[in-house]
Formats: sequence, structure tokens, C-alpha cells
Amino acid sequence: MQPLFPDVDVEKVDEAGQIIMYILIVLYSILFIACVAALVHAMRTSKEWNVVKFMKVLLPLPILARIISFLFGLNDPDYMTGVVSQQTFWQMFITAIPGYLMFSVFSLLVLFFVYLFYLSSSKIEVFMKTFIGTYLVANALVYLLWIVLLILMLVYPDEMDYIHEVEATYSAFLFVVVGAGFCLYGTKLLIVLRKQQQMTFITKRVFVLTIVCTILMMLRSIWTLLNQFVFDSDTGLISLFGATFNDLFCELLPVAFILLVLCWPSTKVAYSEVKDPPPEELALPVRSYQALSDIQEAP
Repeated sequence: MQPLFPDVDVEKVDEAGQIIMYILIVLYSILFIACVAALVHAMRTSKEWNVVKFMKVLLPLPILARIISFLFGLNDPDYMTGVVSQQTFWQMFITAIPGYLMFSVFSLLVLFFVYLFYLSSSKIEVFMKTFIGTYLVANALVYLLWIVLLILMLVYPDEMDYIHEVEATYSAFLFVVVGAGFCLYGTKLLIVLRKQQQMTFITKRVFVLTIVCTILMMLRSIWTLLNQFVFDSDTGLISLFGATFNDLFCELLPVAFILLVLCWPSTKVAYSEVKDPPPEELALPVRSYQALSDIQEAP
């Protein structure tokens, strides 16, 4: 079969891949430092735990995992240009971790949307315990199934490529679920929140999160499948394009966006004196304020 780009020098493509990887390491490192700085600031300024602080704890993890993945590939000229379907077990493992950590970050937020819609009138202690408990159980199941697939790769090495395809499809499906959750429950929250004029900054924040996160999660899902089943070339040029796009727009951009939203200044609203649980007509905006803002309530 004639190569798609017959005139491309494979060695030059590998060199370009190495240069791009170094650039990505710098960009990821800058974002990691910004995430850690935001986390340290949140820890020092507030003793209360809310969704924002949990997000800031999780946010640096996929970035750190990808940096470690890059460092493991420094001496591998095919790291950015190699075909995904031909990776070794350890390459599959180290390159997949950031994606699952990304799922953990965004599943926390989408699950918060779900619980906010259904349990906003509950006491804050009940709300947070139920929400965090469900999150931990759901993520434990997701990681358990991933570990099962990894074990199957070791037990059946001759079927590793097929199992890897199943694992990639599983990963893509997870992000489809998260994206659909943002779209569905973000829309439901906006329908309720738009009636509360006092909480315009929360409404805007939920609107931006709903639109952007839905798009980014669907893009991540599609690109995972493209990297696994489509981006394959003898020169490595298409693989390099797929890997670079994934790192920039399916990992770096989503984390940077969430960090920006979490750290964006918000207007202080006098909801600190509302009783807990709040009255039904204020339940959702008050709970949104308590969980989505980084502002401490008055003592």
C-alpha cells in the first residue's frame, strides 16, 4: 500500500515530535505550577471544603501524570509519532493515566450538577456526603474496570491490540457520558437559575461550564477513537498530529479552562445568613453559591 505521505522523511518527523514534546512539557509545567498555586491559595485562605476546593485538589493530577508520561518518553523517538495500536503494555498504561484522571476531574463537576438539581434543598452536610460518596463509588468502579482490562492485556498478550481497542472505546464512552451529563443537567440548572436574578454570576458560570465542557468532553471522546482507529501512517506524521492535538485541546485546554473558571473573581452575595436547609425557592441558588464560589460564609 502506498504511504499517505511518501515524500516525508521519517527521521525528520521523529525529530519534530521530540521538539513538540519539549514544548508541551514546558506548557504543561506552567499549567501545573498555576494549578498548584491555586490549590495552595485555596488551602491558606479557607478552611471550608466545597466543590471548588475539591476541584483544585484534583486539577493538577492529570497534568502531572502527562508530564511524567513525557519524561518516560524522552529517550523514545517514536513517543509522539508511534502508532497507538502498536504500543507496548507499559506505554499504554503510562499514556492512559492522564485521561482517566481527566475523567475524575470532570465527573466531579458533572455529578455536582446532577446532585445540585435533585438535592439542593437538603442540609449541606447531607448534600456533600451523598455527593462525595457517589463520586468515590462511581470512580472506583471506573478504575476497577480499567484495571481489569489492563490485567487482560497481561494475561492474553496475543490479544493485546484487540483489548486495547476495547479500552479506548471504553475511555471514549466515559467522556460521552460526562459530556451528555453536562449538556442535560447544565441545561436543567440554567432553566431554574435564570429565575433567580440575584445569582447572575452563578448562572453565567453554569452556562459557560455547560457549553464549553459539553464540547470539550465530546471532542475528547471523538479524538480518543480517532487516535486509536484512524491516525495511523508509515511516516508517523498523522500520529504526531493526533497526539499533539490531543495534548493541546483535549487535556491542556480543558484543565486551563476549569482553572480559569474556578479562579475567576465573583461578586460576593449576601446569602450567608440564609438558614440551612434554605427555603425551597432559594435552595438551588444558595447551594450553588455555597459550592461553586470560593467565598467563605460569614461566621
